[in-house]
Amino acid sequence: MPRALAIRLRFPRDAYSGADLGTPEPVPSPARVHAAVAAAAAGGPDAVPEGRVLVAAARHRRAVEWLEAHPPLAIRLPRWQPTDHPVVRYRRRVGESPDGTPFEPFSALDGPVSYFWPAPEEPEIVDALRELAPEIAYVGRVESAVIASVGVEDVADDDPDCLVAVSGRGPGEVLRTAAPGRLAA
Repeated sequence: MPRALAIRLRFPRDAYSGADLGTPEPVPSPARVHAAVAAAAAGGPDAVPEGRVLVAAARHRRAVEWLEAHPPLAIRLPRWQPTDHPVVRYRRRVGESPDGTPFEPFSALDGPVSYFWPAPEEPEIVDALRELAPEIAYVGRVESAVIASVGVEDVADDDPDCLVAVSGRGPGEVLRTAAPGRLAA
């Protein structure tokens, strides 16, 4: 595999909690990573007012739209173990009798999750994503605090921990990706 743009997510709790259509995710999908980058761009210190809302600065908008236009190449996964709590918690709410809710499932991770895109030809894209990385507070549910970093690196073709993106059906994980126009939506 050639040089690639790498977005690395390290979860300080060594746990990720998120779900897609009610089904627990083992790791965040590339679409969820895109959403976290977009939120950092539109809500970070460089966001600019447009009417009554904040929007991403032009250089950050270009970087987020670049991610939309280029599908990811691969994901390097740590070992992970899904958890499921068979217990129910009861919380007393004002004026109501206690109601039972299950605990949110999560995946225990033994390292960071790395996402790889083709290396951008414009270094400004990488620079903008590097600026946004420290602004990403969590991915998935809010309890999934994250430390994000961005770089360009070589990815070994024979890396056994890498899932390489393929089109069509077959064995493997199905992970959503962001489509062009997502930031605008």
